[in-house]
Amino acid sequence: MEKAKGWVFVAGVLILEALVLFYSINFGENENQMYLYASRYSARLSVVMMIVILAYTGRFGLKNIFRTRIRRGFLTNIVMALVINHLIHFYFLATYREVSGIGLTIIDNKAGFVSYVLLVLSPLGMRWVKSLNWWLYGGLLTMLGFMSFVIIRTYLARVQALPEPYVFVIGLALMTITLVMNIYRLVREAPVPLSDRD
Repeated sequence: MEKAKGWVFVAGVLILEALVLFYSINFGENENQMYLYASRYSARLSVVMMIVILAYTGRFGLKNIFRTRIRRGFLTNIVMALVINHLIHFYFLATYREVSGIGLTIIDNKAGFVSYVLLVLSPLGMRWVKSLNWWLYGGLLTMLGFMSFVIIRTYLARVQALPEPYVFVIGLALMTITLVMNIYRLVREAPVPLSDRD
């Protein structure tokens, strides 16, 4: 059942990315602009999913989520959806930079590279590890922290550079609110054991 629901999340991401590509093809005046739009809006999809994940973990807490199969399944599936969406975004971004003659290297964004690695590993650990341990708990918190840092840093730069950065201000506000929720939840669940076996 969980695998079936997982395919629904994956299908949803692919449909949304297909719509992004359709929009980019129709409104981009050339190949460069097409991939710019595709990269931009696929990134915004990732931010929306990240906010949903942070709101979910901030509401329930990782320790509580991993005690309930349904909640764990939802978190695993939406993280997997984020992985797929962000890999598609990376393809659009890399292609845009190649078409633009800029190129893309790890040195350009070390924090982004680390966040990609942690993000890709997260759903694998969530599926393979039967109960929450310190490795998985710390890994998920680190992934959420790195992803949040990269998004906030990017959005702060956009707010400072653009004359009307309304979308980015809203994104920053939602990221800040959900991060505060997670910090509060971390403090509240600190005394709680990782699993019922602890």
